[in-house]
Amino acid sequence: MPDRPSIFRRFSVFVALAIPILAQAQQDTLLQQELQSVTVTAARLEAGDLALPLPLTVIGKSRLQDGQQQLVLSEALGGIPGLFALNTENFAQDVRISIRGFGARSAFGIRGVRLSVDDLPESTPDGQAQVDNLDMGIIDRAELIRGASSGLYGNAAGGALSLYTEEPPESGALLEGRISAGSFGMQKIQLKAAQRYKRLGYVLYGAYTNYNGYREHSRSRQLLLNGKVHYYFNKNTHLSLLANHADSPEADDPGATTERRLPDRTSARLAAASNRQYDAGEALDQQRIGLVLRSQLHPKHHLLVRAYTLWRDFENKLPFSNSGIVYFQRRVLGAGAAYTFASAIAGRPYRLQLGLDLDDQSDERSRFNNFDGTRGDLRLHQLETFTNTGAYLLQEWEPLRRLSLRLSLRYDRARVAAADRFLSDGDDSGNSDYNSCSPMAGLSYALAESQHLYANVGRSFETPALSELSANPLGGGFNAELRPQQAYSYELGWKGAALSAVKWELCAFYINSNNELAPYQLDAFPGRTFYRNTGSTGRSGVETSFTWLAAPGLSLSATYTWSLFRYANYSTPADVFDGNTLPGVPQHHANLSAQYFRKNWLLGLQGRYVGALYANDANTAADKPYLLVNLRAGYRHEGKKWTLAPFLGFNNLLNQYYNANIRINAANRQYYEPGPGVAGYGGVVISWATTKNHGKI
Repeated sequence: MPDRPSIFRRFSVFVALAIPILAQAQQDTLLQQELQSVTVTAARLEAGDLALPLPLTVIGKSRLQDGQQQLVLSEALGGIPGLFALNTENFAQDVRISIRGFGARSAFGIRGVRLSVDDLPESTPDGQAQVDNLDMGIIDRAELIRGASSGLYGNAAGGALSLYTEEPPESGALLEGRISAGSFGMQKIQLKAAQRYKRLGYVLYGAYTNYNGYREHSRSRQLLLNGKVHYYFNKNTHLSLLANHADSPEADDPGATTERRLPDRTSARLAAASNRQYDAGEALDQQRIGLVLRSQLHPKHHLLVRAYTLWRDFENKLPFSNSGIVYFQRRVLGAGAAYTFASAIAGRPYRLQLGLDLDDQSDERSRFNNFDGTRGDLRLHQLETFTNTGAYLLQEWEPLRRLSLRLSLRYDRARVAAADRFLSDGDDSGNSDYNSCSPMAGLSYALAESQHLYANVGRSFETPALSELSANPLGGGFNAELRPQQAYSYELGWKGAALSAVKWELCAFYINSNNELAPYQLDAFPGRTFYRNTGSTGRSGVETSFTWLAAPGLSLSATYTWSLFRYANYSTPADVFDGNTLPGVPQHHANLSAQYFRKNWLLGLQGRYVGALYANDANTAADKPYLLVNLRAGYRHEGKKWTLAPFLGFNNLLNQYYNANIRINAANRQYYEPGPGVAGYGGVVISWATTKNHGKI
């Protein structure tokens, strides 16, 4: 692993490469628009991002799609302060996203962050989210709230990520195809069709991905289909039908190593012997369908009603024999409504929103012995349910011209139950109720038209997920010792924009949490993660971001996150961890990027610095700092109706040795999953449109 001076030398090389682009940049109004205040909806009540007393980041379609490899959600999220992503190469475990340390504990998927797509929950009622059914080729915008968001969404301690897919064109039609290939056998085909005809508009999208993977036994295959249909009753009311299908018959898990750095790249690419023996990996099939009705009943009255259902069949093979195959069938039903009223109090603007969320989840879970990759004897069979009812009140008032106040209060009642259907070893059925009240208050003061100081305080909570409850070291049923975690957060911030050329944000926070859910593994079950509650933790941090339109067509951006997350009170029968740093999150994390964008050219250069981080609660195993530099470039040739857009990209240009994933508190000290060296990709987008905005929806 490179030492610290080596990291800074390479960082200086990256800066030197970015500076010469200044001489070539030309005007691009899109960059100027991104540096102004934008309207966001993730905070429930639509508002300008600068005026909200919350730390919020918006990412547009260009950053999400143009020139990107579009393999994982985290590709375009690296420049968000406070957000840290791991596990970008192991598709059997999905990308792991943490915000202010919440979510770092996840054994797979996203925890601690509430995820939604087009106003439909992507997180299940118990708080677990997988993004294996999402593809960046259809995402138009991402809005991320950092910090306590339970007052808005419930059951989330770290924040909320809202994704919005592309909309039908205002008129005409679009057909688009994208084909790409890259290192390690990466192949991807994407097709898109969109049209607006009278009262009807639709977007249809399909993507097929085949990836052999950097490491041995890490292949993945996936087919995704998305559909969005709008019916416009009139200019104030429309109904959306949203459908999604994901089929991933193969996502292999190569496992982890005990060595932070292996002697050579050949060794780094080898899979763990037990993962090969037991054919570790997962397969899934999922469908989701939802309806969303939006209506402006009156200039002062708005209504949103939603309903959805989800089916998921999932099988996971773990690298051990005893109960080493997990299979479940998941069914989720949900509905919700939000009524918004706009008026005035004492002559000053006032808005109110009342909301109700009803969600029910049912997992029929089975475990079998793993006989070298095939199912053996049944060891567990139980029906797990999680039912949640949440109601919230959100108010916003501007008592003075420069001052706005935002208050929210949410109450959630959840009931979890396990019905044991494998009674040969006894009846492990049981149930529990979780109740939580989540208040939040925020204050924003306008120093100038586009410059705000803000402060907020809030309480958040997070229940154990069904997969965490059922990971019972004693056998079947639920782990009765697990309790929900609570967190109290306090934050101060300053954000603003100036002259359509500069945008910035600076915030400091402190979070105190109790009963935090911490992961651990047992040597007898390597690869299976169990959970226990800690006593309390303290999180202090500073997050900064700065974007500058340095010259016409060229934007430079920088983000930096400082995190000091420590256990205040946490002990087990074997160890005491008081004062130790929480694993899985670096103390220092920075991103520097340059983007050159004009009518036909795109060039992006990004450097991501990740500081040292611990791999276990005892702080006896750590990963060293590293710097990743990525480059993407593209050109767009436009005809009357046709557009041809080739693109090319390279990841890890400096060929850094780094670990793409850290398995926290892993059994047998198998913490590290090596990431690839220099990797390239390229492709072309061909689109045909009957509108003037070629390639845009």
